[in-house]
Amino acid sequence: MILLPDGKSLQGNDLLEEVVSDAAIQQANREFLAINQDQLVPSDQPSLCVFQGEEGAADWEAVAGLYVGSEDATTCVILASRCPVTRRAYVVHHDESACHMQPEEILSHLEQMQQPELYLVGGFAEGSGVSESTCRSLLTLLHHQTRKQVQLRLACIWTANRDPDTGGPCARNLSLHCESGAPSPAGFADRGPALPRRFAYQHCKQRSGLVSIAEADQPGVIRLPGFRVSLGDNHCMYLY
Repeated sequence: MILLPDGKSLQGNDLLEEVVSDAAIQQANREFLAINQDQLVPSDQPSLCVFQGEEGAADWEAVAGLYVGSEDATTCVILASRCPVTRRAYVVHHDESACHMQPEEILSHLEQMQQPELYLVGGFAEGSGVSESTCRSLLTLLHHQTRKQVQLRLACIWTANRDPDTGGPCARNLSLHCESGAPSPAGFADRGPALPRRFAYQHCKQRSGLVSIAEADQPGVIRLPGFRVSLGDNHCMYLY
């Protein structure tokens, strides 16, 4: 169940419209967008930055000063969550296929938190309707299928994330400082190890759902699974 900043639950008639029209969410969005997007998370700060189709969890008590987040979300939505009680954090760069293929992955991480706080960025209002569908399916999943009360802190999505002057997204990145719960629209100076390999996984592998690159019980460890890449008829290679 999603709770708005005033503690009230969403009513369930039109979740997306209710979220973006909430006064407290609108204020949180304004404060978020007022932050300088050029002030990247420094490379010497511990961080977990996931790509599209990736997710990761972390114990931010074990990794002091940790940031979690992602970059370059347009029709996708970046979801970041933190719990001040269990001191766990979770981040996923969510697209429509991930919600249909592995909704249990997202829900299971939230279920491990006692007081999950939720931050959403991306999915700007555009003509194809892909963003709107992604936002709606994600909110439906979080509101109706999680057993926890999830406190919504930020929802810079859909019409709230459309620049009226350019028609593009106001924000494409989200970096969340886990200790303070402060979100920023800035990206990361260091997006993590094995970037070419992760890009290859994202673009060359047939999608089968989310890939988890970090687990909370292994602080500081990035896990990158091997995968097969098709190079044409009867040819493939294995990346590891």
